[in-house]
Amino acid sequence: VTSPVGVIEITTADTLDLVATALDPEDGDLGPNVVWTSNQDGLLGSGDHLSVGNLSLGVHDITVSVSDSRGASGSAAIVVTVPEPRLLATLIAGTGLLAMLSRRRHSARFR
Repeated sequence: VTSPVGVIEITTADTLDLVATALDPEDGDLGPNVVWTSNQDGLLGSGDHLSVGNLSLGVHDITVSVSDSRGASGSAAIVVTVPEPRLLATLIAGTGLLAMLSRRRHSARFR
């Protein structure tokens, strides 16, 4: 996995760019054969560069795997966290109303 690296946390609205390099001495560039999967969402797609949106909430073990023409295979994995959206609470001055704003839904609830 070339990118992303390190601790990865995104929102459900974010797009995750996945990049891998897969080279084989006999077959050369195996980039078109690369397959990306998530333990939460299943098959994400294929290719050495993939943009993924709308990952479900939770901790994802994202695995990239590839096989060459002789059946030899390799894989690598990263962990991506998609946390529950945080709520922002604001007391609306002079009204006694409490607005609960969700960053994920861009909506408001009043109490």
